[in-house]
Amino acid sequence: MAKPQPPRLPADLKKVLSSSRVPWRIENGKRHFQIRIGRRLVAILPKSGRLGNFHGRADKNVVANVRRAIKEQRQ
Repeated sequence: MAKPQPPRLPADLKKVLSSSRVPWRIENGKRHFQIRIGRRLVAILPKSGRLGNFHGRADKNVVANVRRAIKEQRQ
């Protein structure tokens, strides 16, 4: 069985993650990709590739969760 490719991240999420100075990673779950900051599970992304097709609201919620976790990690 082929290993799924990492998801294409929305531009604003990619910008937030790349500018953060905290360790983060994307893990391959059973049905979703998992964004972890440190050891904390922050958000999940569907493997179906539908992220970015939710008219912005789901993407904005993921970005907000990631920003919140980065802020908490820095404190």
